[in-house]
Amino acid sequence: MRARLLTAVLAASCASAPSRRGGAEGAGPPPRAVDVHGHRGDRGNVPPGNTVLSFQSALGYGVDVLEGDLQITAEGSVVFGHDDDLETTGCAWAGEGRPSTSRVSSMSDGELAQWDCHPEVEGIQSPPHLDEVVALDDAVGFNLELKRWGAEAADVYLPALIAQDDACGGCLAPRLIVQSFDWVGLEHVHTTYRPAFDIRLSLLAAAPRPDEMKAARGFAEIWSPRADLASTEAIAAAHALGFEVAPWTVNDEAQMRRLIDAGVDAIITDVPDVLIRLLEA
Repeated sequence: MRARLLTAVLAASCASAPSRRGGAEGAGPPPRAVDVHGHRGDRGNVPPGNTVLSFQSALGYGVDVLEGDLQITAEGSVVFGHDDDLETTGCAWAGEGRPSTSRVSSMSDGELAQWDCHPEVEGIQSPPHLDEVVALDDAVGFNLELKRWGAEAADVYLPALIAQDDACGGCLAPRLIVQSFDWVGLEHVHTTYRPAFDIRLSLLAAAPRPDEMKAARGFAEIWSPRADLASTEAIAAAHALGFEVAPWTVNDEAQMRRLIDAGVDAIITDVPDVLIRLLEA
């Protein structure tokens, strides 16, 4: 039953709102007032998110940006996943016997391939590698969260992102946002990698102090607060400092309307179909 429901969701998404990405100048629909970031893809309709199926569904709606979380395997591969522990994520072991671990950070790439995040469909849908998701679309933006903190972790993530950019001939950097709650780590990314890797950085935040925001404008371009903290006054203050504002995770239509009216630049949502319908009504 769930397999049929998921098939219906994917079919509906592919037939829904067209992307704002028109390609050549003048082609396609006009830009939306607010960029739509599909949180973990289309998590609200195709859970648990951070999977190829969820990202494909979000692309079918025409999202501007795929938002996702990055983990690191024991072999140093960068893969999608919100939690290091796949059992927490909602994925299930599909290999023989018992798994040696459920933690991405402790498993080989081969072991990762035996974890199924969509048991409701045929075939093993394991957490995808970075290159698998980048290959899904040559125009959509990416907003990727570094789930491990510190310079040491950034020194694994960023070379992997740069290698992916090199592999696709520079296709990733112009449409890449790197986000983190670890502002120290983001500053390390800015200092160490951005001289040669021109990406944007986003400050995930609860309630930062004004002095922290002022200091961060030297290395980041986007403030991404929890939605309830994105008041009209806070949004205006962030804009005055030169930040774009992209609240998370907004699934209520009334909250979406409030944030649009308050002048946000983007909204991160589990239900991109709802936000797109609202923006294009």
